[in-house]
Amino acid sequence: DNTTLSPMRTVTVSNVVSAPAGPSAGGDVVLHASTASVTGRWQIVPDASAASGKRHYNANPGAAKARAASAAPTSAADLTFYAEQGKQYRLWIRGRADSNNWANDSVFVQFSDSLDANGTAAWRMGTTSSTTVQVEEGTSVGLAGWGWADNKYGGAGPLVSFATSRTHTMRLQIPEDGMS
Repeated sequence: DNTTLSPMRTVTVSNVVSAPAGPSAGGDVVLHASTASVTGRWQIVPDASAASGKRHYNANPGAAKARAASAAPTSAADLTFYAEQGKQYRLWIRGRADSNNWANDSVFVQFSDSLDANGTAAWRMGTTSSTTVQVEEGTSVGLAGWGWADNKYGGAGPLVSFATSRTHTMRLQIPEDGMS
């Protein structure tokens, strides 16, 4: 018999696990650029004025404006979050345009499995359907640094919901470069 007893040892394992972004006490889901998965021209860059000190950024080389989201984008920022089944959410994005220029102030938004207010599939990843957020809220209103905007130009945007309570993905694509 080749067995023996060793002295007792205490082992402490510390696995830091972040809970998925989900509804806060007020029911809001808050996402930060620092948690995104980015591809293509999207970057996550340090910025003391941004939430968590980082922002998504798509540089402004003066590319032509895209007319629709891509079903298979080569450049995107994906953020995961937890949402509750059947609950209606309003999309808000805090954004900033390079040079405070209206030609750099919008983003296409898609979701992995979103529903519109009528329960119909809408703005889904893998399609060219999207909702658009523009930081400047009206013609010639002007831009000055960071601003909050929803997904309707000049008014309250449509609501979005999900068929299941689980983790979902929100994808950002750029129609106009120069957006943060």
